[in-house]
Amino acid sequence: MTPSPLPCCALSGWEWSKVTSIEGGVSNLFADSAAIDTESVPLLRSIGMAFDKEFEGMSGGNINGLTDSEGVTVIYDAQIDLTKYVSVDGGKSWQDANALTGPLLSHASGIDPLFKYTALNNGTVTLKNLTLSDEAFDLNGGADGSDWLWGDLAPGNLAEYIFEAPFALEQNSGDAQVMASTAYAPVQDIDNAYYLGV
Repeated sequence: MTPSPLPCCALSGWEWSKVTSIEGGVSNLFADSAAIDTESVPLLRSIGMAFDKEFEGMSGGNINGLTDSEGVTVIYDAQIDLTKYVSVDGGKSWQDANALTGPLLSHASGIDPLFKYTALNNGTVTLKNLTLSDEAFDLNGGADGSDWLWGDLAPGNLAEYIFEAPFALEQNSGDAQVMASTAYAPVQDIDNAYYLGV
């Protein structure tokens, strides 16, 4: 039987011209390593169901290296990297102060501490409903709750938020946390930053 091409499908990062239907199966599917589609796994699952073809390893949380029955590897990797920085000079410089005591901030300077939060999507899937919280602060001002909502974050993109906190004497710290949802399991990361008010 001569393979016949599947109908045209606009899915970035996949070479659909190489996909063929052979006796109800799917073959010759491969990813362009330079442009991996971020929503491919749910679609691949649908394709497998439509053509009665099983893909291995398609359940659970983060999925790294899905393999179809012909040995094609599909990369699905949900990750997030949060960094909390502190500035004691009005934002001129930032320190990833993860250890005591952190930088010194004098009350006599009249400067309030600034905190910068960055979240990097260093995986291969779009993260949904990216939410930032900090146990020490209400990040969203007068809005309900205390979390800051970044929204969705595409692979390789960086979200940033800067918050000015009131000066406080003695040792200051607080864990920040970012959470996001994916098609399978949520992802999260935690980071801290210290400063010493004198």
